[in-house]
This record gives sequence, structure tokens and C-alpha cells, in this order.
Amino acid sequence: MAPQTETYVLITGATSGIGYELAKVFAANAYNLIVVARTASRLEDVAVELSTDYGVKVIALAKDLFERQSPFELYEEIKARN
Repeated sequence: MAPQTETYVLITGATSGIGYELAKVFAANAYNLIVVARTASRLEDVAVELSTDYGVKVIALAKDLFERQSPFELYEEIKARN
């Protein structure tokens, strides 16, 4: 039997505004999440909230995507996690 892979939705700007609302919508529809934002402490709070409220898996990655190298680092980190 082939191993099953879990599907995740990547949400940037997940601690406020549209990103936060999208994260809630996807979580409410039983999608696991990878949430990204600049502020690690707020991001962890949001990850716990989404996981607790909706029963989904949430991976929180603090990255400032305005920094030139950050999108590449984010890609590599997600790729490394399969």
C-alpha cells in the first residue's frame, strides 16, 4: 500500500485581514494549513486557535516575505517537510 500524503493549504499573511479570514475558511472546511506571517508570537497564537477550533493540523512558519531570500527559504522548508 502506498503511503498517503496529507494535503495542506499555504496561507500568507495569516495573522490578520484577508489571510486570517482565508485561514479560517479553509480550516472550517477541514484543510490542514501552513500559515506564514512576520510575527512569530502572533502566528503561534493563530496556529493554536485554528488547530483547536477546527481540529486541523497547522504548521506555523515565521517569515518576512518582503525580504528577498524569504520566499526561497519558505519553499525549501516546505519541500523538506514533504
